[in-house]
Amino acid sequence: MNPLNWLTHYLYNKFSFFLVSLCFVSLLSHMVEASSPKKDHNQSGTIIINQQPLELWWLNGEHDRFNQYADQVRLSFTNGPQGSYQWEIAKGSDKVSFVPNSQWSDGSVLIQSTGASAGGSLQNKDVKIVLKRNGSPVAYFYTWVFTPYKMVWESDTDLPKPGGYLTQIKYMAYDQFNRQLLYPFAYNESWISPIVNDVPNNWTRQSPGSGWTPASECGGTNSEMCDDVGIWTDPEHTWVPTPVHSTDINSNDIIQHWNGHWAIGSETSGRGALMRSAHWAGNSYLTWRRYRGVGRHE
Repeated sequence: MNPLNWLTHYLYNKFSFFLVSLCFVSLLSHMVEASSPKKDHNQSGTIIINQQPLELWWLNGEHDRFNQYADQVRLSFTNGPQGSYQWEIAKGSDKVSFVPNSQWSDGSVLIQSTGASAGGSLQNKDVKIVLKRNGSPVAYFYTWVFTPYKMVWESDTDLPKPGGYLTQIKYMAYDQFNRQLLYPFAYNESWISPIVNDVPNNWTRQSPGSGWTPASECGGTNSEMCDDVGIWTDPEHTWVPTPVHSTDINSNDIIQHWNGHWAIGSETSGRGALMRSAHWAGNSYLTWRRYRGVGRHE
């Protein structure tokens, strides 16, 4: 073969192989990119959305005066290029809303709670906020709305009182994701039924109580509520039957009972998030029972 023809043929083959290899690598690259699962980030692209405070709470319309259970949070973003930015609630509009006229010149905005997220797994964020630039989505953000949910009985302490008794009942409070409430909170009780007398008696019922954690009278923590149930000597009354202490043989004779609620988020009776009792499927009310020598909840 002519040397010139041989060189031409050699270069042609090498160039053809290079083109085929380049096409194959390009095709392989697209296949890998298309088949790789997308990561589940709170934000997409280079724009990062932030929430402050980190937790949004629903107290059934009540406001925590110390803002440790915040019912409003501010959403802001960084790394955004110049443009006109808008926010949109893509999921969870039954749980959050935008605070009117709350968007600042930096584009940040306030959202407020209007309901609570479903309980269960912390992985299931059911509120999605989308950030748009010039009308097109550029980032998104998932979050939850926490709420006080249940109270779990911890202990009963029966104390002697002159001519009667006092039972201190301690509960631990949890949110819907089974986390203990970390910060002090207001709580209250309310009666939702009249007194039911189990035996003839002239015992009276006190007004519903309220307070703040930690409950110093029963050595509680920020997460613990304390309830006092009892009856003892009153100079203006002669109680029938006579109250006794828990050590008395007749202390477990039931005298009366009634139904009521516990709520967290307010000291005003009947306001705040209603608590369930003892377990996830429990009723949202308790039965207050007064025995001759002890007090109990059910």
